[in-house]
Amino acid sequence: MIIVEARLLKNDMLVKVNEEEYLALPAGWNVRGTIATIKRLFTLKYEVFDSNKKNKISTVSYDDVHDSITIYHGETKITTQSRGFKPSVIVYGDEEYEIHEKMTGLIYITKKGEIVATGICGFKSVRFAKYEESLAPLLRDLAVGYCIKILTLKMFTGGL
Repeated sequence: MIIVEARLLKNDMLVKVNEEEYLALPAGWNVRGTIATIKRLFTLKYEVFDSNKKNKISTVSYDDVHDSITIYHGETKITTQSRGFKPSVIVYGDEEYEIHEKMTGLIYITKKGEIVATGICGFKSVRFAKYEESLAPLLRDLAVGYCIKILTLKMFTGGL
């Protein structure tokens, strides 16, 4: 199971993939100062680290204008492509996946019409309970992206 939970008072996200733990911190988390602190509160870009903050795994950002999530694994860039009222598309490992989002918070990902992952967005968390193991790295970062999206909607719409 993949779980991403936003810890609002700490301004970070706790990420769990089965038994492994990661930490998602806002971009500029290690910069001191009042202005930097204010920037971190409103950032749409998070860096995913291992549990001891030594190894940066990926960078995840959310673009609220285009409603897309961008993931950087080193030099590799993966972006969801919003298509209006149709499901978003993401290409991962030379395969194209569709991301279906429901108003109830349900997310399911399909490949060629077959469901390969199901998840749900909560008040400040995202969970993927069923998924193909080969998609775990992608889903970990997508879950962080959806958590950023949830927090953005709550921040700019007054709680939605």
